[in-house]
Amino acid sequence: MAGKTKVFIACDIPEVVRKKCAQIQTQLAEELPKVKWVNPTQMHITLLFLGDVNDKQLYEACSMAKKALSVFPAFTDRKSTRLNSSHITISYAV
Repeated sequence: MAGKTKVFIACDIPEVVRKKCAQIQTQLAEELPKVKWVNPTQMHITLLFLGDVNDKQLYEACSMAKKALSVFPAFTDRKSTRLNSSHITISYAV
C-alpha cells in the first residue's frame, strides 16, 4: 500500500515483565508449535491502533499525541528510538 503506514500508539513494558512473558512464551510454544510468537524485544501494550495513515496524517497524529501526552509525567526516563512522549510510544511499520 504505497504512501500508507500502519500506526499505533503503545506503552513500553518493563524489562522484567518482558522477560517473564518470554518465559511463558517458551513454555506455551511447546504446546502450540504452529503459533507465530512475537519477539520479546517487540512486546508492548497497544493503547490505540490507528491503522493505515498517509504521511500527513502520521505527522498530525504524532503532533496531537505528543501535545496530549505532554501533561502527563513519564513512567520512566528510558529513551526510545521511536517517536515518544517518555512513556508512550507512537510506533509505525511500513
